[in-house]
Amino acid sequence: MVVTNNWIDIEINRKQVCHYVGYGTDCKLSTRIVSLVDEHVENAYHLIEPSYTCVIKNIKLVQGTRVVIEDSIAFGSEVIARLLEQCQGLVTSRRFSPGYCDWDISQQKTVFRAVGRDSAGGHSTEGCLMIPRKSISGIIGIGLCNDNVEHYNPCKTCDKHDC
Repeated sequence: MVVTNNWIDIEINRKQVCHYVGYGTDCKLSTRIVSLVDEHVENAYHLIEPSYTCVIKNIKLVQGTRVVIEDSIAFGSEVIARLLEQCQGLVTSRRFSPGYCDWDISQQKTVFRAVGRDSAGGHSTEGCLMIPRKSISGIIGIGLCNDNVEHYNPCKTCDKHDC
């Protein structure tokens, strides 16, 4: 198992800030509001401490829709099973998060158990929502270049159409 904790840089989107405080995209903002938003965005940069945690675990078993990784952690999803059954080597797949395709959101708890609770300062609520709000969890498979793992797209086989 390899665990990595690192800092990352982020960019605050001022238009998105205005949207979140209730201004529409077609709204003409006064000079005063623009100045206040800019001031608060600059202050926010001093409060934000973005980080990530990466844990690499070996796959122990892929059978049907069940995947078992190191530490006896099990996931149940056809999409995750198809992705991880191809992984043994050096290229990475797309990231998949609980709630994607047939991977139930409740397995957010299992992901947190796999990487360690409150990893990188984030945590999951009882309802499996992540805090802070913009947090993301998921799985990325690593496989050989010739296994096509980096091109696997679950949308082609997924029955969910309300994404």
